[in-house]
Amino acid sequence: IKAEFENQEKEAMEKVKGKVLKYFEKNKDKLAIEKKEKEEVAKFIEKPAVKAVFEKYDVPLRYFFEFYSTSEHHKISFELDKSIETMNYKVFIRFGYQSHIVPALLPVDEMNHTYKLLVRERQDENKDEKMQVLDYKYFLKALVRIAALAQDYLGGQRGQKLEKKMEELTKE
Repeated sequence: IKAEFENQEKEAMEKVKGKVLKYFEKNKDKLAIEKKEKEEVAKFIEKPAVKAVFEKYDVPLRYFFEFYSTSEHHKISFELDKSIETMNYKVFIRFGYQSHIVPALLPVDEMNHTYKLLVRERQDENKDEKMQVLDYKYFLKALVRIAALAQDYLGGQRGQKLEKKMEELTKE
């Protein structure tokens, strides 16, 4: 029975390994694009002009982040300080809707994808991190990604969709 169990376990591991390899082979272009986007966002944030904007608006951005990160009830735990200084999925999506990012600029699917991508990046960077949340640094990265995606959805900086959207906002 033990030998049969080990054989079944080995076969199951081979199946899983095959599926993982197949997934990576099928999605290697998508994974490479995500890696390139991650690098581009990091480079963009390091530009002096971008740093200057984030420094200039640091107080209101931090206030905005803290407003949302403390709006959710947190369980009392040993990591209460960390959880209060972070934004979970539910709060991030609420932020998207309440700040009219969703659906005016991006579909909710893009917000979901952005959140999951940044959580994965944060966990890759901090191997000890188990919580699936965004801290302030990753909130800023989310804003950069949202701006870039919204620009694409609106047809670029000078696209017709952007002009139409600006006219709608002006009327409101």
